[in-house]
Amino acid sequence: MATKKIENIEEYNYSDNIGLKPSIKLNNGNYEILDQLGDPGGFGITYLGYDVGLKSKVAIKEYFPRTYANRNANMTIVPTASKEHQDNFQWGYDAFKKEAQTIANLPKHPNVIDVKNLFEENGTVYFVMSYAKGIDLECYLQDNHPMSQKEIENIIYPFLEGVKHIHKYNILHRDIKLANVLITEEKQPILIDFGTARNELNQRFKKMTAVYTEGYASLEQHTQSKEGAYTDIYAIGMMIYALINGITETQLLPSAIKRFEAMHSKKTSLLTFPDDGRFTETFINAVKKALEIEAINRPQNIDELIALFKSEGVKPKKKNYLMASLSLITLLGLGGGYFYINHIAKPPITPPISNTKVTELTKETSDSTLINPPSIKKEEPLLPTIPTIIEEEEIDYIKKAQLAKSQGNTKKAIEYYTMAYKEGDATAPFELGTIYELTLKKPKSAIKWYEKAEELGNIKAQYPLSLLYCQKGNFRRFNNNKEMLEYAKGSRKEVKYDVGLCFKKQGNLKQAQNWFEASAKMGYNEAKSSLYILLRTELGYNDAKTRKYIENLNQ
Repeated sequence: MATKKIENIEEYNYSDNIGLKPSIKLNNGNYEILDQLGDPGGFGITYLGYDVGLKSKVAIKEYFPRTYANRNANMTIVPTASKEHQDNFQWGYDAFKKEAQTIANLPKHPNVIDVKNLFEENGTVYFVMSYAKGIDLECYLQDNHPMSQKEIENIIYPFLEGVKHIHKYNILHRDIKLANVLITEEKQPILIDFGTARNELNQRFKKMTAVYTEGYASLEQHTQSKEGAYTDIYAIGMMIYALINGITETQLLPSAIKRFEAMHSKKTSLLTFPDDGRFTETFINAVKKALEIEAINRPQNIDELIALFKSEGVKPKKKNYLMASLSLITLLGLGGGYFYINHIAKPPITPPISNTKVTELTKETSDSTLINPPSIKKEEPLLPTIPTIIEEEEIDYIKKAQLAKSQGNTKKAIEYYTMAYKEGDATAPFELGTIYELTLKKPKSAIKWYEKAEELGNIKAQYPLSLLYCQKGNFRRFNNNKEMLEYAKGSRKEVKYDVGLCFKKQGNLKQAQNWFEASAKMGYNEAKSSLYILLRTELGYNDAKTRKYIENLNQ
């Protein structure tokens, strides 16, 4: 239901001792209640107020979790008798204050509500915000549907800058929807009503109770998986979807749960878009991308989302989640591109005094695809000699390769790692495998180098090698690698998740469930989402049973 427009500040919404009466004074008479803005929420009430000193209107938010407290005849909010409810009330009280302080400490942004004051009274806590005259986006849509792409962009682009601003300071909104965007008389959008305190109260007890709005909530919010900027991006996508289709009733929006069920059972996304020529293909595709069910497939930050809307050629950066445990390698600076060297190795300069023999150049040492300086084979000297320093033999190729890699010079990194491998270093072929797999995207070459690393006794190579076998459909080699599976049991949550993905790919759903569960218990949220989907779509769990299963993992 849309938030009611304020036509007359004398209009009064108070009923059943839920909200404060008009004319009530707060904070030693500094503020006066004029009216109630919108409908009371389960966590608090927002009022239109008057700042007596500054002689200006303000918005005043009151902490009032009606599940845990009541308001008495003196307008004081009192927690119910239950000890659990009293504890919950106090926890939420502190979280509400923290939310206000967090917003107050943010640098001001024209598209984000700001907090002007915080005070405690009537057994609860209030914070005062700037008041901008206008209506929420839900009401605005009712009056302005159908909207053109240009009209939506004029609202969404500055709004996205506001969301980007709070994300910059590691704050998630968690409840973005039409009703939480205020459109001022100047048609500027302002993000209001953060869900931080509600979320913290929910997370304290790790319950599956909803602190989000159905229809706008992402899959990770349903499954209590890790949330990030991509969580708000899903809600933004659904909000734009509502603007495109003129949907003002939240219950008419397809929920993430229903969508993923439909995608697996009927192969449909439950999303429909008008074909009346109002929207470009680029615009629609950007909305679809924001509404991807799985978080890893969405834009990971607001800049990526804006790029999708504004440029057909710019796409979000994708992460290699299958190889999540190796992602640190890419952070060291592996560059992109390809590797090709047309080089003929030249013989080293012969030292002035030496009893060594210089080996002849072979065909292998002049290979046009690898730089491989010929080695010098030493023999025992026949006579005492003056010590000779051969500079080429003292080069630390591993360090040189690491330096080149950190500078993004893939070509040089491969060159030096190859030299180190020729000298028998077991680390070098493993590093070459990661370059060919993660940077050059050449799995066949990666497998070759990982196998060489394994032959030299580098056990680290077994894990990525087994996953590559899985990707290529070689499940026998994956399943027979007992050492890798034993390693995975005691390894990181990302490793367990990757093993689960491989078992799922080959149809071993029970093993996939076990590995996803092991990873999820360690707090890996991608594993929670994958486990949720596996239970619902592959193992026949209903919604209630799946939720209970996930909830038990969190305990």
